[in-house]
Amino acid sequence: MLSDSELALTKEKVRHSGLSQREFIMRCIADKKIIADDDRKELAESIIRELNALGNNVNQIARKINGGYIYDTADCIKLLNEYWEQLSAIREVISSWQF
Repeated sequence: MLSDSELALTKEKVRHSGLSQREFIMRCIADKKIIADDDRKELAESIIRELNALGNNVNQIARKINGGYIYDTADCIKLLNEYWEQLSAIREVISSWQF
């Protein structure tokens, strides 16, 4: 049984998470990460900035290839693989979110 202060703290954490009480408790039981709504929005904005930067980099590579400025495709493949790894890491973070 929870004390009044523990119950109040739990309710505050549930409210701050943006989840239902049931979902909050289930995520705690399953030892899943709980991201507060405000933190999730901030993280989403950061991820969008990173995705925009990656998109710009890929566009620059495409322009250089199409313009005939890049002859060594191994460098392009290496860069694209690095971008793919970054995108995969971002996807992993987003897929862990509960919407």
